[in-house]
Amino acid sequence: MIRGIINYYHKFENGSMRYVWNQLNARLLKWVKWEKGLYKYAAIRWLKIKYKESPDLFAHWRLVYP
Repeated sequence: MIRGIINYYHKFENGSMRYVWNQLNARLLKWVKWEKGLYKYAAIRWLKIKYKESPDLFAHWRLVYP
């Protein structure tokens, strides 16, 4: 679903869609904090490790860094 949004909207609005991808990263961070029981910086570190292991895990990670 995210890949479809990227394919459709990113062609027209490159700059303004960055806000959407950053909000998606913030929501992903909130989920990791809840799911793993981590504090904010530990959750950020966990996401960065996952990004290094598999940068194509989420489609929007090609556009914005977690």
